[in-house]
Amino acid sequence: DFLKINFSNSLPSIKLIQIINQLGQVVLEQHLSLDENHSYELNIKSLASGMYFINVLDSERKSNYNSTMIVKN
Repeated sequence: DFLKINFSNSLPSIKLIQIINQLGQVVLEQHLSLDENHSYELNIKSLASGMYFINVLDSERKSNYNSTMIVKN
């Protein structure tokens, strides 16, 4: 299973994505390498069912975007 995230090209400093569980633990962290469409696919197959928080961070580890997702296996 994959999560596809599309970014506007106005976010050039995006460097890192974190997936955080409801306990506040970072369960997945990956450095980003955007494709020519300014999108990124994240493999979430290893995540258990539940709600997760998505943080997208810049090069200074400041959050540029936050969201939530629900995984159902």
